[in-house]
Amino acid sequence: QTINNAIIDIATPPTAGLTPFNVYVALSRAQHLRIEDERLAMMDRETEQWW
Repeated sequence: QTINNAIIDIATPPTAGLTPFNVYVALSRAQHLRIEDERLAMMDRETEQWW
């Protein structure tokens, strides 16, 4: 599976303020997950070919 889209809620949380850092972390994790999913899919294909 790959993550084609992500919805990030940047509304002010009820318990604390929203900082640019919070938004950056949410967006970078979505990007990281997509890259990791692609890497795992590639390893899966290579393993299937090897076996």
